Amino acid sequence: MVRSPSGDIDILALFVAHSFNGVQVLVDNGTGKNRKVTYITSSTLSEDKKKVLLGLHAFSGNDYVSSFFGKGKIALWKNMLQRSEFIEMFAALGSRAHASDDLIQELENFVCVLYGDQRIGSVDELRYKMFMHKFEKEGKVLDLSLLPPCKANLQLHIMRANYVAFIFQRANCLVLNLDDPVNNGWDSSGRAVWSNTCFPEDITEILIEFEEDNESLGMLQCNEGDDDVDEILDEEY
Repeated sequence: MVRSPSGDIDILALFVAHSFNGVQVLVDNGTGKNRKVTYITSSTLSEDKKKVLLGLHAFSGNDYVSSFFGKGKIALWKNMLQRSEFIEMFAALGSRAHASDDLIQELENFVCVLYGDQRIGSVDELRYKMFMHKFEKEGKVLDLSLLPPCKANLQLHIMRANYVAFIFQRANCLVLNLDDPVNNGWDSSGRAVWSNTCFPEDITEILIEFEEDNESLGMLQCNEGDDDVDEILDEEY
């Protein structure tokens, strides 16, 4: 039996994905009312699905890799099951020290499907389409957290996910020969690296205009508030 007071899902995923040659494994997970024992060896997941578990867990977000806002693990799991190539793709994630260009493109296609478009294979194109649809239809700026990541940031995300999945898949090895995390999407202090060029120029101009309009509105509201205060003071004194 393995005790995990933190309720960390990493431990469950690792035990389910790795074979233990018929040894019964129990995980005592969580604390208080959320504490429960999970019988790992009684998992009904097929061997094919066990193979994708670690790759999808790393890609969908954990202690080391960011997640997709509003897109939980269940959403990613359901979208993965729609196509056999997606299942093969997540089984391949972490199988090598570095993700291949083909795998990166397949993961980009998957993210487009995750955000509701099966025809576009470019996250940058999809971001632009989603943003402009909202702006042209309603004259409003879409909540940017609802957009998929840009291609540059998605590639950095994939690098980190592949690095973590590579470790997960070798969790039963005593010694790991790992590449420097700096070459896999982190800086020298261990912080995730992100791209600063997330939007096309015309989108950037729209965002700047909206920011300036909001600042002007804020100044107007402040001035109106000052007038109200002046009126109150005049009445009192």
